[in-house]
This record gives sequence, structure tokens and C-alpha cells, in this order.
Amino acid sequence: MDSELDKMKKEHENSYKKAILNIIDNNTKSLVNDDIKMLLNKPPLDSMDTIKLKILELAKKNKIIINTENLNNLIIKYRKNLIKVCNRIMDTRISSLNKKVNNFKFIKENDVIKINRKDFVDINKQIKRELKVSIRDCFDKYILSDIKIIFDKKIDKNLCENVINEFSKYFLKTYSKQLFENIDIKILVKDTTLINSTKEQGERYLFIIRNSRIFNN
Repeated sequence: MDSELDKMKKEHENSYKKAILNIIDNNTKSLVNDDIKMLLNKPPLDSMDTIKLKILELAKKNKIIINTENLNNLIIKYRKNLIKVCNRIMDTRISSLNKKVNNFKFIKENDVIKINRKDFVDINKQIKRELKVSIRDCFDKYILSDIKIIFDKKIDKNLCENVINEFSKYFLKTYSKQLFENIDIKILVKDTTLINSTKEQGERYLFIIRNSRIFNN
């Protein structure tokens, strides 16, 4: 009888762990696919595309006509390749948090799996580090390296260089800073949601342990 009870407790523990792993998976996919990708992808309206608008603003300021088709193609290539980092971010967060759950040992009867704010510190540092590297690499490779194709060949080279330099400064400082401020908010919300969801799942696990006639008998 004891061995049968032990088996049932083990099954309950495994179901509990599986539920937490499922929460981590869904929470992370939502963070990456719904939040981070939304910030990296093309905005729904052209009037919200700050990258494109900044180039056009600088061109207007310097009285330069821009080839908008070529500009669009550069930005599309940049975003298309930048999105590739999202799979790595997803894998990083899921694998790190899953490891904590899978390594958890039930020692005392009231032990529950806890995910705390400190558990996200290294994960979020790595995520932001990977994003920063990818953003810089994709900007250099897919925008900056070919940006001269947006200018007419007859236009004064110094004027073109001024636009490129001002745009690079804007992108790498102002735009990137605003982007990461928004990413930080998205991450904070999802981290908090995951902490609370894990706590709720722990309360359900304990409720069954404490109130089930099978376990208490």
C-alpha cells in the first residue's frame, strides 16, 4: 500500500513539474513572439516606422531626394535577419528555467517549485546581450554597408556622408536606447506573470496534497 501511495505522490509531483514547464514554455513564446518580435518587426503603420522616418527627415533637412524603394529593401533585409535572434532568445530562456524545474527535489512535504526575480537576472542579461550584438551586426551588414544605394549618384558625397553619420548616431544611440527600454518593460511584465503563475500552480499542488483523501489516508 505504501509503495502504491508513493507511486501516486510521484505521479502528482511529475504532473506538477510538467505543468510548470508548460507555463514556462507558453510564457516565453508569448514574450518572444508577441512582444519582442512586435518591437523588432515592421510597425503596422508607416507613420510608426521610426527607422525609415529618421532617414527621410535627415534627407529633407539636407535637401536630398531618397530612393524610398531601395530604403525599404534595406530595412526589410535588416528586420528579416534580425528576427533570427528570437529563436536563440527563446531557447536561452526556456532551457535555463527548465533546468531549475527539472533539478528541483521534493524533500519536505510542503516543498514547492519557486521562480524568483533573481532567477531572471543572468537570463535577461544574456538575452539583451544577444539582442544588442544582433542589432549592431544586422545594422552594419544590411543597412550601413549598402546605404549609399538610397542616394542619387549625382548628389554631393559630403552631404550623403552627413546623412549617414547622423542616422548611424541616431540608430545606435537614441533608437537602440528606446528599443531596449520597451524590451525591458515587456520582459518585466512576462517575468512577473511567470512568477505569479508558478506560485498559483504551487498552491494547487499543495491543495491536492492537503485535501485529497488518498494522500491523507
